[in-house]
Amino acid sequence: MNKPPPPLNTIQIEVAKSYANGDFSDIVESDDWRRYLTTCGDTLFSFLMMEFSPGEDCENVETALARLQRAADDIEIVFDHLAALAEVMSRPITQTTTSAGGPHELER
Repeated sequence: MNKPPPPLNTIQIEVAKSYANGDFSDIVESDDWRRYLTTCGDTLFSFLMMEFSPGEDCENVETALARLQRAADDIEIVFDHLAALAEVMSRPITQTTTSAGGPHELER
């Protein structure tokens, strides 16, 4: 039989109480918070709870904030990339050929 996970730490409890206006705060009362995460349907919440867990050596608010900032920075990079891609993809496509049978090029 699997042993239950360690209890939630203070950071995880505060995340559960504040994330999505507390919609997932019932995890605090769960006997197996890891199982709860597999069925909650919110992967961002699951990510936060796992990232801030004792098993990930997240033992203080400073560590949690640093991890959250790194995740926010990574998300911002992806956001900027997709925003630039959306701008390019919104332009009309024109097709050109360099010669008969030569390479075809799509321009935006």
